[in-house]
Amino acid sequence: MIGYTFDFHPLTFIGAYLIIVLIVFIRFYISKKNISSKNRSYILSFIFYILSLFKFTMLPITYLYAGHKVHYPNLYDNLIPFKTIVGAFQHGNYIQNFGNVLLLLPLPILLQLVSQKSYSFLRTFITCFIVSLSIEITQYIIDLLTQYPNKVADIDDVILNVFGGILGWFAYKVLIDFGFFVKFKTLSESFYKRRINTR
Repeated sequence: MIGYTFDFHPLTFIGAYLIIVLIVFIRFYISKKNISSKNRSYILSFIFYILSLFKFTMLPITYLYAGHKVHYPNLYDNLIPFKTIVGAFQHGNYIQNFGNVLLLLPLPILLQLVSQKSYSFLRTFITCFIVSLSIEITQYIIDLLTQYPNKVADIDDVILNVFGGILGWFAYKVLIDFGFFVKFKTLSESFYKRRINTR
């Protein structure tokens, strides 16, 4: 064995998700917070999203034992704006750019639903920028510690992530205007009442 790789396999992911959900709701129970069925659904979705975000941005992490390490310092980062974006389009790799846009798109939607507070455009921009930059810095630190290019800290990822977050903010405003979350609240509460009545 020349090293090892840490990753979230499906069962590991499900187990981690259930443990986090249990901890969160035990904390709510101890603090005696009354959570509606609607908010419960939002919290479950938010936990699933954060765990998925960790999975897609940080994992897998490969570590090679001494004697098998290969240094790729030039692959650890890209600080030239639009270099990766243009390169991906030139090579027909649209999924990479599209995926980076989608990555933080749900974040402003879920944050506003869970916190029940409205985020301004500026606050959304700053939040998405900080989250994306933190992800890239963490990726770079992991590469330095493992001396292996697990993930590339890329300025273009920040650009696309923030753009996706802004799209999510606009999408939330549109959904609010159409009363989508009011309809969802009605459906979730009626489903919850049905479950109670069948017990």
